[in-house]
Amino acid sequence: MRRVLLALALILGLGVGSGQAACVLPNTLTAGTLASASQVMADLNALNACINKSNMSLTPKSGPFTSASLVDVMLGLAGTFTPVASGNIFIYVQAQCTNSVIDNAVSQTLRFGTGTAPVAGAAATGTPVGLLSSIAAAKAADFFSCNMGGLVVGLTVGTPIWIDESWLMFPGGTGTIQNVVVMVFEL
Repeated sequence: MRRVLLALALILGLGVGSGQAACVLPNTLTAGTLASASQVMADLNALNACINKSNMSLTPKSGPFTSASLVDVMLGLAGTFTPVASGNIFIYVQAQCTNSVIDNAVSQTLRFGTGTAPVAGAAATGTPVGLLSSIAAAKAADFFSCNMGGLVVGLTVGTPIWIDESWLMFPGGTGTIQNVVVMVFEL
């Protein structure tokens, strides 16, 4: 049974390896030794809890957020995540955006960092993830999907990070972002 649990953990990316923390199971099950149902269930429950800690979906704020900034400022999501296994994560942000001026864009950059999360309107900070996303409104005030995602590797297991995005309006107008959903998956 221990081998089955270990194989499941490895398949799910929770295996032990260089620089990785493993899920801690309460029982050591040995081949050829009869295990009780309570021992097996305790191990499965511990593995399930570890898996659940390594994936997150959060909606920190739904907005709407508005800005007319021509320079990158932080949205102020203050989402947090703590890697528990590999330190490699995929972040995906789903939202709806608009600009008050036709053909003017809402430009966004996904960001993360450690320490205190930035507040809305603060100067852009943290480490950028992926590419800048810039989408223009076909009609003034029409909402469109402004989704972003990116891979972050080499985070320190056990150290919490904040997740946010910076944004600006190009070449002008007032931008709005609403219905923000942040999803983080540890790989």
